[in-house]
This record gives sequence, C-alpha cells and structure tokens, in this order.
Amino acid sequence: MQDIIRGIKKVLDSSKSTGKPTGTTTSAAPGVESLMKRGNLFLEDAEWVQAKEYFDKVLDIDPEYAPAYIGLLCAELRIRTEEDLLEHNKPFDGLPNYKKAIRFASVAYKSRLIGYDEEIKRRLQITSITLNIILYAKKYERLVSRKNYSSTEYEFQALADEFKKMGNYKDTAELANECDAKCIELREKRLERERIAEQQRLEREQREKKERLERKLREEEERLEREKREKKERLERKLREIEEEDKRKRIRLIKNCISYSFLLLTILFASLLGFSRENSYSEAIIIILLFICIPFLILYYTHQYMAREYLYYVIHGVTLLFPIICVFASISSLHNAKSSIEFLSLSMVALCQAGIIISIYLKDRNQ
Repeated sequence: MQDIIRGIKKVLDSSKSTGKPTGTTTSAAPGVESLMKRGNLFLEDAEWVQAKEYFDKVLDIDPEYAPAYIGLLCAELRIRTEEDLLEHNKPFDGLPNYKKAIRFASVAYKSRLIGYDEEIKRRLQITSITLNIILYAKKYERLVSRKNYSSTEYEFQALADEFKKMGNYKDTAELANECDAKCIELREKRLERERIAEQQRLEREQREKKERLERKLREEEERLEREKREKKERLERKLREIEEEDKRKRIRLIKNCISYSFLLLTILFASLLGFSRENSYSEAIIIILLFICIPFLILYYTHQYMAREYLYYVIHGVTLLFPIICVFASISSLHNAKSSIEFLSLSMVALCQAGIIISIYLKDRNQ
C-alpha cells in the first residue's frame, strides 16, 4: 500500500513539471491554413463529417501535415478542440491517425502530442490508484467489521489471510497477528473439545460393553434358572402322574376286588340255594339266568368295558358248555335226572363265571 501512495506522489510531481505546450511549429503549404481553420470551426460546431472532409482536403494538399491527422483524430473521437484531447478518458496512442501525426510531426509538436497521451495515462493511473485506495479502505472496514462478528476458527483464519494480502495498510499486520492468535486459541479449544468428546465416547462404549456383558450374564443365568425350574416342574409333574396312576390302579384294584368278591359270593350263594332243595327244571333255568344277569348288571354300572367282556364270554361259554351239559345229563346214572341236569347246569355255569372273572381280572391287571 505504501508503494501505491509513493506512486501517486510521483505521478503528481511529474504532472506538475509537465507543461502544456501551445502553438504549432509545423510549416504549412499554401492554402492549408484556411482549410485547417474551416475544419477546426466544424469541430467546434460538432459537425464531424464536414470537419473530416476539410481535414482530408488538407491531406490531399500535404499528406504529411501532422495537425490534419490530429483534426481527423478529434473528429473520430468527437472532440471539439485539440486541447480537449487531455480530457479524453482513454489513451489514443494506438489509433492510426495519432500514429501518423507522431510520424510526420516536428520535434516540438511531437513532444506536445506525446504529452497529451501521457497526461491521459497519468490521470488514469491516478484514478486507478485512488480507486484502489478507496477499495482498500472499504475492504479494511469490511474485514474489521467481520472480525468483530467472527466466532469460529475458520473465519479468523480467512481474516488473517485477507489482512496479510493487504500488506502494510494501516494496522493490517497487527490485525492479522490478532486473527492468527485467535485462530490458534479456537483451534486449541476445538482440539480439547474433540479430546473430551473422544474420551467420553470411549467411556460410553466401555460402559455399554460392560452393560451388554452383564445383560448377557443375567440372561444366561435366567435361562439356566428357567431350564432348571422347568426340569424340576417336569419331574414333579411326572411324579404326580405316576402317583395318580398308582392311585388309580389301587382304586381300580379295590373296586375290582369288591366287584369280583360280590360276584363270587352271589354265584356261590345262588348255587348253594339251588342245591339245598329240589327245584323244578324251569326254576333251575330262571336261577341260571339270574346268576348270569345279576353280575352283568353289577358290572355294567361299575365297569362298562368289563360288562361287555363278561357278556361276550358268557355267550361263548354257554354256547360251548350247553352240549356238554346235555351229554352229561343223558349219560348220568343219578336216580333223579332232573336233579342231575340242574346240578350239572349250575356247576358248569359256576365254572364258566369263575373262568370269566379270572380272565377279566388278569386283563385288567395288565392294563
């Protein structure tokens, strides 16, 4: 920035030392002066086309007359007088008419024309430097304002870089150092926060890992305890089932013993009653039927499946034993055939019932 200020002072000093030469030292051919005056008048009236025509007429007379080329340059740039070239906003050293004027002008007039162009360049340089100063000032104010509102490491780093780019403008070096220091401070705080956060994360992971292990151990203990309890319940249930089955068997055995004892007593009592006195043949049949039906009814109301088997064996037993009873009755040598038939019938029925009872008891015991 100091270099820019020194450049402005140098340009201003050179501008003061540079004079504005007047007059034209170039010699003119006859008739050229009047045509030049007419062309300059048209320039003053802003009649650019007519001015260009008169300056071309001058060049037709003298192609190397430098002021005529300057007149054409003024008509081209829409400038009323030669002195107004100083107020033009762009250098014109690259235009063809200016180059020809410099080529054919005398030393003094050439220096004058070059002074026009250099003055424009100096003015533009001063304008550019002034604009740069204004821009630097605005940029400085903007950066200082951003510095007051910045709060992060990256913002202070960017500000420090911007202040360093501005060189030695005002106190930008000190501001850059302040931003660097603030950036370092914020970086250290950020690293400390990250370190604390990392430590907390590791502690949290260790705690979660410990909790998972404890939860897994608890689940395993609960599973083992549950399996143990279920195994115990199965054993207890199995023992209860065995006890209930034993109890049912004992009850069934007691019922069977009572039923079988009553059935045997009934058969024996009925047989003794039939043998104690003489009965008719019809009475013997009725007694036999009673001996068969009474046990069936008793078994039907106590053990239905036993009643069915009892009826099955009675039918088959009677079917098998009745012919034998008839044969024994025909060949019997007893005095009273009637008593022999009754005796044999009752005896066979009693044996049949006893066999049936024994077979049913053994079958029920196996079950």
